[in-house]
Amino acid sequence: MKYIINTKGEVIFQAENAGWFEKGQGLCPVQVNGKWGYINTTGNVAIPCVYEDVWPFENEVAIVRQGGKYGLINKRGDILVPCVKSDYDYVPLPHDGVICINIGTSEKRVFKCIDINGNHLFTKAALVPFEFSEGVATIWSQYDKGTGVINKKGEYIIPEGIYSNISKFENGLAAVTCEITGKTGIINHQGKLVVPIKYDSFWGAYPCPIVCAIISDKCGYIDI
Repeated sequence: MKYIINTKGEVIFQAENAGWFEKGQGLCPVQVNGKWGYINTTGNVAIPCVYEDVWPFENEVAIVRQGGKYGLINKRGDILVPCVKSDYDYVPLPHDGVICINIGTSEKRVFKCIDINGNHLFTKAALVPFEFSEGVATIWSQYDKGTGVINKKGEYIIPEGIYSNISKFENGLAAVTCEITGKTGIINHQGKLVVPIKYDSFWGAYPCPIVCAIISDKCGYIDI
């Protein structure tokens, strides 16, 4: 038997088993009558104990198991991703507050994008999964086009076809590659080049102020 106490040392809940309160999340996994759910910091059941297994909340969501399959819920207990995944590693998690769920097939992927409250943002076809960072995501939707960048409405802010590849944005910058020359540069959120497309590659954790740029196997440093 597990006893959960508050900061005063008072027992607020008694369970067969229990997890922990992940920092800043406010919910703790508990097991009652063989099933798992969650309590809040006052010891009240916030999400009923109906699952075979659950994981601590992180970034406002938690992975749960039911019927031997894995899914995703939010703090209200809403099912964001139904328990259909055979491995919890394949459950889509939020990136920048957006969860992209493949509602198509493995051959023809169509992603339904929702927020952590389950609100539908947009649905978009893509060849590979995409993840949001800093309010945008790099997307590749057609074989004969390069990558583009979309916002959280699914609107293109950088059209496909300009670059063959665009990296994930970090601190407002992303590396881009020209399909014709194969050379690389760096752009900002507006698609403006801040480093010309003339380098073979970059080495280092851009967007630090200074990165190592490589041309013809020669390396030097540039100021972004």
